Amino acid sequence: MPGHTKTTMKRRIVLVPLFFVLLILETVYFGRQAVAGFMRLGGQAAFFRSDFPASLGWYRRALAWGGDPGRIESDIVHLLLYSLDQQEAGLKTKMAMPLDETLSTARRLVGRQIDEAPHRASSWHLASEVYLHEARRQRAGLAVDLSTLPEDPLDNLLPEDWMGIAALEVATRLEPNNALYYDRLVDTYLLSGNPAAASPFARKAVAALPDVLAHAYLTNPRSAPELLEDAVRGFDDALSRESMVPRPTIEREAGRLLASQGLDARAIRYLERSMDLDPAYYDALMDLAMSTYRLKDYSKAIGYFEAGARMREEEPWPHYYAGLCNLALDRSDLALSEFRLAREKGTGEVKFFQQLGETLDAAGKTVEAERQFVAAANLNPADISAWRSLLSFYTRHDDHAAAGEVCSRIRALAPDDLSLLEQCGPPGPGSN
Repeated sequence: MPGHTKTTMKRRIVLVPLFFVLLILETVYFGRQAVAGFMRLGGQAAFFRSDFPASLGWYRRALAWGGDPGRIESDIVHLLLYSLDQQEAGLKTKMAMPLDETLSTARRLVGRQIDEAPHRASSWHLASEVYLHEARRQRAGLAVDLSTLPEDPLDNLLPEDWMGIAALEVATRLEPNNALYYDRLVDTYLLSGNPAAASPFARKAVAALPDVLAHAYLTNPRSAPELLEDAVRGFDDALSRESMVPRPTIEREAGRLLASQGLDARAIRYLERSMDLDPAYYDALMDLAMSTYRLKDYSKAIGYFEAGARMREEEPWPHYYAGLCNLALDRSDLALSEFRLAREKGTGEVKFFQQLGETLDAAGKTVEAERQFVAAANLNPADISAWRSLLSFYTRHDDHAAAGEVCSRIRALAPDDLSLLEQCGPPGPGSN
């Protein structure tokens, strides 16, 4: 027993100090991590203020305090690339470091990230951005002879462009469901003037994220035909597999894209399927109604607009368009009823007053029509279109005194508008 007691005491003498040493080391380690975390937050705050030199200083101090190198170096690369974007956009901001050093530092940091974690798609994306910046910088310094440019736009790309494209393609293989990388490839090819090369990636981007507004190039009303067709195929691909986006939404987005390109007849098929899947889908219903209206199938469109009005009783627009449909079908009494409802629910929208006024005037109800135009102008005194509508009304009815007063109001709002000379003539001697 005495020997056992002595052994236990010796162990305590060794273990207790060792415990305290480990505790101190752990405290120091986590303390340094906490300080590094605060330093990183300082770098982010300075970045959001566009104080790039201060931001870089904070990030470097965070690294010196033992912060996560991968995360902080990614922050630095984002900072450097964003400062380059600002400079290319012509904004007067102070760079974090000289231009040559900015690109070389970003390239070095990204290269280290790829060496340490080649499976990380975001690092390949950053690498592509570095290469594409280098390509733009070289291109800006080249003297271009237009007569020697090859016909194929891809032949005009620099080696750095191709390196950037290759890095993006690696990123898409590592994260095949990330639409960001496909979209970046689409943008790169579109900037080079080759929509045919961009369109396969547009299809993959849309399949990964079937939302028109998520892909800026799809909001262009004059999209290249091949790009549009592959985007539609992307929606079809999304419908053929599991997606986090509900099927009615995917159908509606495909219809929305086609309608925005003037292809209403094709859009209707998708929008009808969306409504079949979700009969309470108001946005799809209104898109379907608008496509039908633009195709001049007014009788059918009225049914959709009336259904929209029942679905959302507070909305004025279904009544407005139902009124336009009735006008097209020569049913002015029904049109007036719908326009009145639109005006009542439209909370001062100028267009509703104007359309109701025009319809009343055409029906010979001049006094009531005048009230609508006057109300539109008085409720929206800064809206020149409201005053122009009132001026047109008085001009049609040869009320020169009232038209003169309105001309004075319009001149006050738009003193340099030369188009007033036709309706109002030159300003009088007392006019401003």
